[in-house]
Amino acid sequence: MRSVECPDCQGRMRWKNLEEHRKSECDGRPVQCEVCKGTTTYGKRQVHKDHECPEREVLCPNAADDKIRCVWTGPAKDLEKHMEQCKSKAEFQEMTARFAASAAPKSPAAPKPKQLAPTPVVPPRPKAKPAPAKAAPPPAKTENAWPLQQEEEAKAFAARWGLEWCLVKVKLEGFLERGLSPPQRELIMERFQCPPGHVPGGKFVKYMDSCVENGWKYVQSYSEWLADREEKLRAKALAEARAAETKAKAAAKVAPARPDAGPKEASVTPSKSFKAALAAPTAPGPAPALPREAPLVEKWESLAEAERSEVSKKPPPPGPPGPSWLSGPGPTPVPKVTRAEILGNQGEL
Repeated sequence: MRSVECPDCQGRMRWKNLEEHRKSECDGRPVQCEVCKGTTTYGKRQVHKDHECPEREVLCPNAADDKIRCVWTGPAKDLEKHMEQCKSKAEFQEMTARFAASAAPKSPAAPKPKQLAPTPVVPPRPKAKPAPAKAAPPPAKTENAWPLQQEEEAKAFAARWGLEWCLVKVKLEGFLERGLSPPQRELIMERFQCPPGHVPGGKFVKYMDSCVENGWKYVQSYSEWLADREEKLRAKALAEARAAETKAKAAAKVAPARPDAGPKEASVTPSKSFKAALAAPTAPGPAPALPREAPLVEKWESLAEAERSEVSKKPPPPGPPGPSWLSGPGPTPVPKVTRAEILGNQGEL
């Protein structure tokens, strides 16, 4: 029997056992991962399951750190994203611890050494009756006090972005001595009111730190930008309203043209000789010839003649022959009046 080499594991075996070897014994045969549904070889299935599978459950590397003690578990493909959040959380906790240490009350001063010289003996004085206790006055509200409504908004803001409430309080309230006023706090809160997932915690911390280092000039420039934006929007709306008003006035002045109107005809002004010929009395006999300055009258006559010819060319209406009101005698035709008769009548008038 001849021997052959397995194409997957390069092992040699008899030719008749090759098919059975590739199905059940070969370490290089492809198998599917049950977790990620990926393809690997039979010999590397355990290595893939422990180290290469993107869906395998992993622990946060900071779980053994005593300062952080992160208890996150999840798929390996999300580990890098979690490490960024875990790093920001570690920075938050470190900054909070520093702030708590700086805000802690200082230890009292060391007691002074006792005097060695003898003190004079003073007779005891009679004790006076204690005055009635008065109610303590309410604490004076400072300009930068943290209102209850803003505290609730800040808590909601911290929960929305996954930040520590103490961090938000330190950032927004702990820098009062550096000049952070309530309007600036409102601008900062408004700056980050966008859909979740667009502003990570690290960006919020960097923004606040840059505001502190640069004297809050970013907050002031942002407020100026808001005012400038509102002014531009008002100016744009006013300009559009004025343009619409001007356009409406211009359209009202121009008369609308008729859709069936043809080309504009040239106006004909009769001359003095033509007016005199029309006004002069005519003697009986042949009508005098009109001057050539009357193209409008000739045009009217030609239009009337063309209209009469078009009416005469129209075919009779369709329908069965028979007596009809159309077949009866028509109206009395109007006698045609010539131009000479018109001029003669005008002369008589």
